[in-house]
Amino acid sequence: GECRGIVIRFSEELRRLRPQAVLIHFRWTDRPNFDEALTQLVQTVREATPLSDIALLGSVPTWDKVGGVPLPYTVRSNWESITWDGERGYLAQPRDRAELEIEADRLLTMISRRNKVRLELPRQTLCVDTKCLAVVAKNQGYLATAWDYGHLTSEGANAVWSEHITHLIEED
Repeated sequence: GECRGIVIRFSEELRRLRPQAVLIHFRWTDRPNFDEALTQLVQTVREATPLSDIALLGSVPTWDKVGGVPLPYTVRSNWESITWDGERGYLAQPRDRAELEIEADRLLTMISRRNKVRLELPRQTLCVDTKCLAVVAKNQGYLATAWDYGHLTSEGANAVWSEHITHLIEED
């Protein structure tokens, strides 16, 4: 079907590009039973590019469900609840969101060990329990780290990149 066609095109593109590293990320909480599909995806990547370093990127913090209130509005309406650490502001997630992300990361840990792929867990850097980096000070103002449920701003992406991605790509 359609999914099979996507996998074939994906494999062909990997063979053509021969990337040094392949980073697999998804909004893991959207599909709680992703074990089999992810294992198949890792196998597809291995077959297409056996020399590529494969890494999984775990959950990034979210504060609302799909289609919910964008983080900049959440930050503005909860400004007094932000805990500051220098120029970084942390905001508590709803407990159910945090628990879904933590559970997804547990499953990713098992999958990464079983498939012998690297795992990067942004929550370990960006969060302490349910309080996660939500805003950073910049240019005498403040910027949210995400737009909404799954789209980081450049500030959020930079926080994830600097802690979890740069070491996957070797310097030339």
